[in-house]
Amino acid sequence: MAAIMVRIVVDIVVLDAADQLGWKRGQNDLKSRIAAALHQVDPKQDNPALSDAWRFSQKDEGALVLKTLHQFVHSWQSNPLTSEVRKLSLAYGPLLTQLDDLIETKKR
Repeated sequence: MAAIMVRIVVDIVVLDAADQLGWKRGQNDLKSRIAAALHQVDPKQDNPALSDAWRFSQKDEGALVLKTLHQFVHSWQSNPLTSEVRKLSLAYGPLLTQLDDLIETKKR
């Protein structure tokens, strides 16, 4: 259940940030939406707090890729390990926090 929540919260936050900040659409899938959000908060890709979010959202290899996030929601056979959920939460948490800060800054 926690794995599903991580995936849903990440998707809702990046969608909301795009709406509130007026980013152009064209982000039809989760990968594109996360990439757009990462480019907004870390355009130089040099923030160490976001390195795992960048890595997990762009590579098609390894255990913790976006396909895994999709499987948490769409596959009844998915049984994520607690350690996987924790890694995803730690990876995407800083992105969500920075998006929130960006929204708050733009409101002023």
